[in-house]
Amino acid sequence: MKMLVSFVLLAVIATAHGQASSRQKDGSCPPVDLDSFGLCADLCDADLDCPGELLCCPNACGATVCQEPVLHSTEAPPEPPTDPCLEVTCVQQGASCQVMNGQPMCRCPSDCSRFGQSPVCDMSGNSYNNQCVLDAVACQLDITLETVKCPQPTDPPRPQTTPAPVTEAPATEAPATEAPARPQPGTCTLPPKTGRCRAYTLRYYYHPGTAQCLRFVYGGCGSNGNNFGTLAECQRQCGGASDPPQAAPDVCSLPLDAGPNCGQFQVGYYYRSEDEECHLYLHGGCQGNGNSFVSKSACEARCKPATCAPCSNRWSLSESYCHSGFVITGRVTSIRRVGSFDDRSIVQVRVTQTHRGGGLVLDGRTRTAMIITDDQFAECACPKLSEGNDYILMGRVNGGYGMVSRWSYVRPLDNAAYRELMNMHHSGNPCRGYGR
Repeated sequence: MKMLVSFVLLAVIATAHGQASSRQKDGSCPPVDLDSFGLCADLCDADLDCPGELLCCPNACGATVCQEPVLHSTEAPPEPPTDPCLEVTCVQQGASCQVMNGQPMCRCPSDCSRFGQSPVCDMSGNSYNNQCVLDAVACQLDITLETVKCPQPTDPPRPQTTPAPVTEAPATEAPATEAPARPQPGTCTLPPKTGRCRAYTLRYYYHPGTAQCLRFVYGGCGSNGNNFGTLAECQRQCGGASDPPQAAPDVCSLPLDAGPNCGQFQVGYYYRSEDEECHLYLHGGCQGNGNSFVSKSACEARCKPATCAPCSNRWSLSESYCHSGFVITGRVTSIRRVGSFDDRSIVQVRVTQTHRGGGLVLDGRTRTAMIITDDQFAECACPKLSEGNDYILMGRVNGGYGMVSRWSYVRPLDNAAYRELMNMHHSGNPCRGYGR
């Protein structure tokens, strides 16, 4: 009997819900709770029998009564947050967009080990462990490298030879004060050995031809005795060699020698006497000659002593203000090289005021911006920045980083400069005459 009553109630409720399809008021009837109590008498026949917004709806008893409607929102559900990188196109080869501090930034590949050994080559015949490594080199150098099929060797493989180091200009640090110990026989005459591993670090070796300790790239394993962690250690072990040093060769007059393709490429610079300039090249990883340097500044310091012209701004403050992507004032807190093989520096600036942002990313806690400049350790760097000093800095923005070149406006911050900058900032439309 109880089941029969429930069946009848459900039939009545279904009929009432069917009538709701032609309702003349907004909303729908609330769901019926069969375990609740209700008045077992019809108090309405249609929605128009109910006052206001009330609807004629069934209750648990099967009768129809006036009830508050359930209103359905017509608003679209909120859209999920979008990825900031969806609107960013990275133009450098191999670069990918990553969100840093909530801002999209284009980053070069930093870890290619997971791709294993799948050698590829570029149009110049240089080989790389895999496509990721090729893209990383192209990205860091901001060039384009086309991937081609590596040529198949036609001759028997050559025995592994000792890699020629990518050398720098002679180190200028002061020698150790203690008397140098006599080296082990033959140790200081051994050629520098990079080894097969790829944990590239800069070490020192003794060059008997110049009687000096020079830096070279060490892979992390397979070294010989002519390998020292510091300049002082190298000088202590080898600086007192009794044999008179030979005359230093004129390495700057040597022709470019990239060496054979040994599968351990190194990026370096060589001096070309025809145009008296230092040029970028890829070293094959072994052999070669001494006309090879880890950075452009090292090459120029050895082969192209420069007479430094004073740094000057190409445009006035007002012109630079209107044509720059970012304009900030701040204090330089640190300066470091981008990498062992690059001729650029990363300068950290604690920003005091942002006059034009242009997408420049600031650390939320310290308000520090990352500014990429030409090598600040070069003899004639322009602009030349110093840690602890305050500057007006203007330039363009790339991937959240500030980019400052020798043509950018950089000026020490003093009262006159600050007053001129603030006049520009508060002049309403300071760039009206510059098409901005």
